[in-house]
Amino acid sequence: MQDDLLTKPTNATRIQVALPVPLFGVFDYLLPERISAEKLTIGCRVQVPFGRQELIGIFLGFASQADIEEHKLKPIHQILDEQAVLPNDILNLLRWAASYYHYPLGEVISAALPALLRQGRPLDILTHYWRITPHANRESLKRAAKQLEAFDLLNLHDERGAPENTLFMMGTTKKALQQLEQKGQAESFLQPIDHTPQAMTLAQLPLQANEEQAQAIQHIQQHLGIFRGFLLDGLTGSGKTEVYLQAMQPILEAKQQVLVLVPEIGLTPQTLDRFRARFHCDIVALHSNLTEVARLQAWQNAANGKALIVIGTRSAVFTPLPRLGMIIIDEEHDLSFKQQDTFRYHARDVALMRGHSAQCPVILGSATPSLESLHLAQEGKLQHLQLTKRAGAASLSKIQLIDLR
Repeated sequence: MQDDLLTKPTNATRIQVALPVPLFGVFDYLLPERISAEKLTIGCRVQVPFGRQELIGIFLGFASQADIEEHKLKPIHQILDEQAVLPNDILNLLRWAASYYHYPLGEVISAALPALLRQGRPLDILTHYWRITPHANRESLKRAAKQLEAFDLLNLHDERGAPENTLFMMGTTKKALQQLEQKGQAESFLQPIDHTPQAMTLAQLPLQANEEQAQAIQHIQQHLGIFRGFLLDGLTGSGKTEVYLQAMQPILEAKQQVLVLVPEIGLTPQTLDRFRARFHCDIVALHSNLTEVARLQAWQNAANGKALIVIGTRSAVFTPLPRLGMIIIDEEHDLSFKQQDTFRYHARDVALMRGHSAQCPVILGSATPSLESLHLAQEGKLQHLQLTKRAGAASLSKIQLIDLR
């Protein structure tokens, strides 16, 4: 398929588009004269007719072969993006996944996009900001604890305001902000999302690593900038997360990005809190409990490089990251990394393939590694790092046998 695609148009204005339909292959369309070929970028979205409906597809290139007569082809309706929503490295990963898992490319690509982009919504969306009004009076809120807390958070920001999502992460609620607005104490307004990357600073000093942790950190950091898979096999309480945090610090200091995959949505807040306690930088979460707008905002912050740490469930493995420096799969044995319906894939295996393409280390962490990972470690395809001791002064749990008879 890739051999039939060109980055520049031929004499015939035929283009190939991947569509979210359960059919293998891509579809040929004509480029109308009113649309310049220069406006097309591989990976951008286009709106096309398909039967009696209109679909959003991804432009994959100009066709080099005229297998279908021109009069049988339909023209596209419009181009939705001036730039690619999916860069080449992600498109190549999705092509590999479609081939490896034997699934239609169009549906694989669709699964990698946030729902709002699949619906044709613009990539650059506006976000709600909040700020204190000029005549705000803190004294009037003394009997409303939640509103007073929200007021104090807003008071930390100047007249430019604070993004709504940031305020939520700091502990306030939508209801408290709306109540302040009703009382004239605060106001909301819309403005474009700020995509300026923020440098990483340490919010908390690293813990003292024991000998096994220090060796694991050293082995991982020796392979920064090249692909190497690591199986971090550590019993519960052995400090695997501390190994993650210290191993990734040089990556963040170089303004590169780290992708952290967790098996369950329930683990995401816990992981977020731990990473925010250590690093002061832009950290985003990607999971299905987010609103569609919040998910698109987080996805966009990851895709443009603003977010240095991206924490998400299995589908986050397809998130565009322009400066990817490390991938971490926590609890790699968990079956939640397997997508069980529609496009079936294993996020752990996709992450290893992505690390190979991006030339970055991939860390698989678990207290009970999967048989597949142990086998890869035995074959030397993964480097086996073991943590056999509890971190700090913690002792091993006592085990007592109970005779059920």
